[in-house]
Amino acid sequence: MNNIITELNRPVRRRLKKVVQFNKDGNYRRRAKAILHLHQGYSRKQVSQLLSARRTSIRKWIQRFEQFGESALVPENRGRAPYSINETICTRLLELVQKQLKEFGWFNSRWTSELLTRQINEEFQTCIHSSTVRKLLPKLGIKWKRASPTLCIQDKEKARKMKKIEQALSGRCSKYKNRPCCLGRMGK
Repeated sequence: MNNIITELNRPVRRRLKKVVQFNKDGNYRRRAKAILHLHQGYSRKQVSQLLSARRTSIRKWIQRFEQFGESALVPENRGRAPYSINETICTRLLELVQKQLKEFGWFNSRWTSELLTRQINEEFQTCIHSSTVRKLLPKLGIKWKRASPTLCIQDKEKARKMKKIEQALSGRCSKYKNRPCCLGRMGK
């Protein structure tokens, strides 16, 4: 009986009754009904049976109501968080795409959506996902393709290898001066 609400002044009771009568949110009505029933002297067990709610839920509603008042019963807004992209982020994205990665300490050869996202998140202390950046770039007028892998390692023996390839394609190997190349026979 220690969780029953004993003090509930008249204006609060009237507002809760109006919530029960007119509000469209069923969960809000249910919480208001629970508080009113508890004020009338019902136990938590009886209220849970009347409203088909768990006793733990009713206990939480009581604790929140006693701690925060009527505002604790009001439902929170559902849905996704507000859109966090603004003009400054868009202009910064445009600037980043035009600059080299090495200016920011990255060793890649091209910008990827993941790198752009990491750079933006570091600069603005946000939590934007790379897919959001990928969707945003065409809207900003940037044609975006996947980064093609590029190797910066130069082969020191490229000239020798190319010479062998050319010899093989011409049909003569340097090993066997007057004989046709084994690679030439494979192609026939």
